[in-house]
Amino acid sequence: MSTPGVDATGGGGTDHVVVRVLPGASEDEPDASEGARRGADTAGGEQDPAGAPYFTWARLSNLLSSVGQESTTAVLAPFFAGTLGAAPVVIAGVEAAGRAGGTAARFGGSGVARRRPGVRGLLDVVGYGGAALAAVFLAGSSAIWQAGACRAGSWVARGMGTPTTLRPVSDQALAGRAGRRLGVERAYDALVAAIGPLIAVALLAFASVRTVLLLAVVPAVVAGLASAYGARAARSAPGAGAGAGAGAPGETGAAGAAGRPSARSIVAELRRSGPLGRLLLGVALYEAANIAAALLLLRATKILPGGAGPLSRLQAVALLYVVYQVSAAACAFWAGRVVDRLGAAVVVATGAAALLIAYAGFAAAARGDLALMIGCFVLAGAAAGAVDAAEYAGLARLVPPERRWPALSALTGLQNAGRIFATVTAGGLWTLVSPPAGLLICGPLLLVATILLATRPDRPAAASH
Repeated sequence: MSTPGVDATGGGGTDHVVVRVLPGASEDEPDASEGARRGADTAGGEQDPAGAPYFTWARLSNLLSSVGQESTTAVLAPFFAGTLGAAPVVIAGVEAAGRAGGTAARFGGSGVARRRPGVRGLLDVVGYGGAALAAVFLAGSSAIWQAGACRAGSWVARGMGTPTTLRPVSDQALAGRAGRRLGVERAYDALVAAIGPLIAVALLAFASVRTVLLLAVVPAVVAGLASAYGARAARSAPGAGAGAGAGAPGETGAAGAAGRPSARSIVAELRRSGPLGRLLLGVALYEAANIAAALLLLRATKILPGGAGPLSRLQAVALLYVVYQVSAAACAFWAGRVVDRLGAAVVVATGAAALLIAYAGFAAAARGDLALMIGCFVLAGAAAGAVDAAEYAGLARLVPPERRWPALSALTGLQNAGRIFATVTAGGLWTLVSPPAGLLICGPLLLVATILLATRPDRPAAASH
């Protein structure tokens, strides 16, 4: 199950691993500055990002924005289906359109920031401001098309900002420790994302669903203020360039243009690496079955019409989303270490099997089956957290630094295209046939991905540089 707004997160645990995250980098466009290349060690030719501050103004802004986005996601399905009467295919279309628009906005924003580094801070503030406006209009919407436009617009606005994701970290991580670092990164953000639905659960005890949607404006506004402060601090910092953006020292035009991969280089990279090609094929199969979280929350809404004990239906569904995020954090932290020992393929295969079992549970669940719903969200969250970290860590291990960008670009494209396909397909079949048909259509893809990656794993020893 794909999380709407959290593409990358990082994990909790007793080991606090500090990971350098470039504030100006994004999921779809890697930072191309000389600073990202600086500090390479003589043994592996890669830099060790340890020692750089984990929390930056850009990261704080992104985490705050994630809280607002996920609090909205927790109540989105009941609002669309219950209050507005939208069909599952409509919810699927809105989420797919939002993901596509957010990806396009992120590409476009990164391209503009590379050519004109001084506008990075402005883009961030505009993005978070747009997310705040989208929250206000979504809360006041009375028609499906209005709510859909607002939800998709929030994706676009957030994409315009500066998300801190797994991609820039995987571009910098030492191959031998990529899994550990990326698992921690994924787990931290999942824990922060869990705050959003947890707030929704508390608010729903005395407020309406529209109030929860409206209050998502608060973290968006604070994120914009933090981003603006970060931009000002970056411009006034000693040694800062004349056109420095919001903590985006690496988005220089010349370097960015030189490092941008082409479609031909991506294809050539895949042809040169058998293990990489197999891993990406398995990832493509997995992501093509990775439907949006909103649809699974919609299924929970139908299964638990009377809520759970003292909790109302809306509170029970939001709490299940908390369970999902906490499970994602725990399993991302664990999966990162498995990647370092056994390779990424075994983690993705295990995640695909867990997601297949979760989908079967969602399809077979009977009315009021709370225990099964909890188990399904635990499995779906485990798959999301583990696989997200493993996909990026696998590329960090299998591809040397000088050829990593084309592979990361291919991964980004596969993730977004696959999740859009899965969400639209599941939503359409759900509406036209039945909920189980929409969920189980993903089963064959997950089964093939599990078999492919379990029988042909990547070997960590061969990936060391």
